[in-house]
Parts: sequence; structure tokens; C-alpha cells
Amino acid sequence: MKAVVAIMKSAVAAEPLDPLLAAINLYRFAGEAYDDMPADLTEDEEADAFKRLCADPDAVLTAWDKPATTHEGAVAALRLAQQELEADGEPIVKSLVTAALRYFEGRTNA
Repeated sequence: MKAVVAIMKSAVAAEPLDPLLAAINLYRFAGEAYDDMPADLTEDEEADAFKRLCADPDAVLTAWDKPATTHEGAVAALRLAQQELEADGEPIVKSLVTAALRYFEGRTNA
């Protein structure tokens, strides 16, 4: 688990100019790490793994209230929002779309 946290921190550090893009990358990485979990986990182990890997990145994006700061971050937000809509992950969609829209509209405050 410590190795996963170290890699996740590296993913965030790799995108220092765009905090939304860093949060999206962390969310995607957490999802990939969860998908790579062994298939023979019990239901409780799987729920615990999901909570440890995915709950925080999901909460960060769900609560996001700032505009995207780059074109790349805005587009990544819209891509993730589209994927989440297709997968019924609606809670984070509003904040992602709002962040991207504020970027494209040129608004920098809430």
C-alpha cells in the first residue's frame, strides 16, 4: 500500500501547474489500482480496498469548486465527466463540468 501512495503522490507532483488535472490523474490511477486488485478478495476486503484507494480521490473531485486552469485540465474534466455519466458515476460530474465550463468562459472565481 505504501508503494501505491508513493506512486499516487508522484502522479500529483507531475502536474503541478494544474491541480484539477492532477486530481483527475489521481482519480484515474486509483481506479486502475482498484481494477488490478486480486479477483479472489472477499466482499469486505474489496469494499475496504475501494475505500482506501478510491474514496479520497472521488471526494476531492466531487467537492471541486474551482475552475480548470488549463485547456488540458478542462478537456480532461469533460472526458472524465462523460465517462462517469456512462458508468452512472454522477456525483462528480457536476463539479467536473462546472470547472471546465468556467475555464472556457474565462471565469477564474466561483
